[in-house]
Amino acid sequence: MNIKKLFSLSWPVMLGMILQTLLTSVDLFYISKLGKDYAAAASLSNSSSTVVFVLSSLVSAGAIALVSRSFGSSDEENVRTFSGISIILAVIIGTILGTLCFIFTKGILSVMFDPSPEVMALGYSYLSVIFLGTFIVFLNSALRTILQAIGDTRTPLIIFGIANVLNIILDPVFMFTLNYSIKGAAIATVISNFIGCILILGVIIKKVYKNKLNLFFSVGFQLQFQ
Repeated sequence: MNIKKLFSLSWPVMLGMILQTLLTSVDLFYISKLGKDYAAAASLSNSSSTVVFVLSSLVSAGAIALVSRSFGSSDEENVRTFSGISIILAVIIGTILGTLCFIFTKGILSVMFDPSPEVMALGYSYLSVIFLGTFIVFLNSALRTILQAIGDTRTPLIIFGIANVLNIILDPVFMFTLNYSIKGAAIATVISNFIGCILILGVIIKKVYKNKLNLFFSVGFQLQFQ
């Protein structure tokens, strides 16, 4: 029975991680239609962003430990407090890191891969937009972890499934219909992640903060005056 319960909780987490990686895979699928240099630029960019985005696990690791322990002891106040702290840290760290990466996008590509000038220009066009959405990736990671910590592993799976479908639809729209080329794929990915973020945040406000925005925003004020 315990094995069955463990599997029922874990398989959505594993599948959700796969869906997260599919966002960039879909980008690469469409971008490769533009040519080899475009495909190379997207591949190098995705490798660079993965190195940065994996740091979001630093916030998530702390969140899942503290929130799950509070949830297990039925301490709703601490669940809300630790959830709020995780959300705030994700936004702050993601914004700072994303800003730095955006400023040094060309330097990151140059140091890691030293691409040709053509690939560098295309990579910058794609990766700079992706880096602007860093705080969304960090926030999504924290929000997903909070839900998992309170035993809801399926909702994040559904929401990131929706984000993937949106990305599949938006990629060709921005790339080919609106003629944004490789940058369009990045815009579509950031928008898809952002919509997923809004959806999962709404679920957390409902489940953790009981649809009371004053409880949600009160955490920030408490931290400010401590």
